Amino acid sequence: MSKTIRLYVGGKFYTREEFKQKFADLGIAANPTFLSILNLLKTAQEPLTVDDIAEELGKNRNFIAQRLKQLEDLNLIAGETLGAGRIKFYALTEKGLEFTEKEIE
Repeated sequence: MSKTIRLYVGGKFYTREEFKQKFADLGIAANPTFLSILNLLKTAQEPLTVDDIAEELGKNRNFIAQRLKQLEDLNLIAGETLGAGRIKFYALTEKGLEFTEKEIE
């Protein structure tokens, strides 16, 4: 008897094929971290920094920064540097919000 492996990402269970399909339309490889970041930004009360996201997800800061850049290039998130500092704050774009509403319950 074969077992179906299901991934739990963003509050939902997916088969591997379902998960891959979620990102196929965006032209990127499926990555659970992408959905975790999008879900975190969707539920956040305010924009988050790279450090906020890395800490919340328990991932390396540089790894998260790379994923944020990819999501920003896809126009799913936007980053804005506020004030004179170099700290960038990230939030969902309208496209990102539409994607999360459709794909993340």
